[in-house]
Amino acid sequence: MLAYPTPHLQPIYFENHQSSLLNPSIINTYIISEQAAGRYSRGFTPAELEQLIGPFRTSPL
Repeated sequence: MLAYPTPHLQPIYFENHQSSLLNPSIINTYIISEQAAGRYSRGFTPAELEQLIGPFRTSPL
């Protein structure tokens, strides 16, 4: 049976993988380049993002 999943009632977010901490400068450089190109916005705290878009779910780096 197919059914539409119920919406998230609160944010669900996960910590980044430990491997993302091995060389954070690579990730930071990538994020800065994406922001400069207009493809990334600024970072948001979970509370700010929920206020802006409602409950959300993230995927870790």
